[in-house]
Amino acid sequence: MSLGLLKLLLPPDTPRLANLALRGDVLLFAGCISLFTGLLAGLVPALQAARRDLQGSLRLNASNVFGTAHRFRISRLLVVGQIALAVVVITAAGVMLRSLFRLSGTDPGFHSQQTLTAQISLDRSACANKGSCMSFYESLLDRAQGLPGVQSAALVDALPMTGYDTWFVFDAEGHPRDPRQLALEASSRIVSPGYFQLMGIRLLRGRWLNADDRSGSSRAVLVSVAEANELWPNQDPIGKHLIGVGDEPAPAVMDMNAASIVVGVVSGTHHEGLDKDAGWETYLPLTRSNERPVMNILLRSNAGAGELASSLRGLVAQMNPTVPVTKVRTLQSVIVSSTAEPRSLTFLLAAFGGLAFLVGGIGVYSLISYTVSWRTREIGLRLALGANRMQIARLVLRQSLLLAIAGSALGILGRLRPPG
Repeated sequence: MSLGLLKLLLPPDTPRLANLALRGDVLLFAGCISLFTGLLAGLVPALQAARRDLQGSLRLNASNVFGTAHRFRISRLLVVGQIALAVVVITAAGVMLRSLFRLSGTDPGFHSQQTLTAQISLDRSACANKGSCMSFYESLLDRAQGLPGVQSAALVDALPMTGYDTWFVFDAEGHPRDPRQLALEASSRIVSPGYFQLMGIRLLRGRWLNADDRSGSSRAVLVSVAEANELWPNQDPIGKHLIGVGDEPAPAVMDMNAASIVVGVVSGTHHEGLDKDAGWETYLPLTRSNERPVMNILLRSNAGAGELASSLRGLVAQMNPTVPVTKVRTLQSVIVSSTAEPRSLTFLLAAFGGLAFLVGGIGVYSLISYTVSWRTREIGLRLALGANRMQIARLVLRQSLLLAIAGSALGILGRLRPPG
């Protein structure tokens, strides 16, 4: 399979697909392995031919020459091994395909339909004055609400399922920590009011973040249900306190007047990927103290993605023509991209498994065809003694089926895992 064909067949979002290239050292290694395999495969027949008693063989009839089963033992073992390896690879591809099918049916915990995302990147110097970045993003959010077809808009510093989660390292009320213990960690997101409603994340207890929380005076945070249940089982998490410790190894002093206050509990999301369980998540409001130069805007709209992207770029250019708008894509494509690696691996396993089965089938055909040619005189003798064509066909088919069954059985045994 050529490199160009491989790039054409693999999914477009395969990780590092554009970087695929042939390397001279790898090509040389593959060539050497191929030559070594050819020499090794031809060595055994060559040694057998060198030791053979040709005069004795000529005196024997063809059926007797074939009659010794050990003459084709190595060939049969190789064919059985080919089929066994094919079964192993195809089985692995089937397992991957089943897992991929399950992933595609997994609810990510948020709505992705009709939502466009884009990354807005301010220069870090723009946040030198506290509140300047926040003011820009608040203005952008207000004006984006007025774009044609936009139903709702929100901001978040890190989109889920992109692999760019930030972590909130903290101590929690009711969980005193020994200095030798590590602090607690949760995936954190800085969000604007309306983020949860746009994403379809459900409020289970308490209240949403709102415009009053943007000042930071309320010290409000929201936590996921998994975090709340593990930190405060059988307790009301509303009003509990969290205090960030950052890189400080020592336990924090739980100052109730400075710690963040849990004001709501929301449903969990598969923020790390569809193959990962919904874990701990802490949501903080966008304030002057935690403003970021880079944010992601989400726009839910019934307009086309291309039209909406053009409108958003025009809006940002009006506000500040030097600010880039990058990574413009739908939220659905973000979810699809998160499964790019398992999809590509599944495709490759299926392709190599199919190739292995093809090679195994050719091996069976070649061996049976060769042995039948050696048994021509025997077959003629069987026909002369009264055997019909169906009996001869069954004799040949039985040999090929035995090879296929033996190889399949070995392949299945190779895939079975010991209990425990």
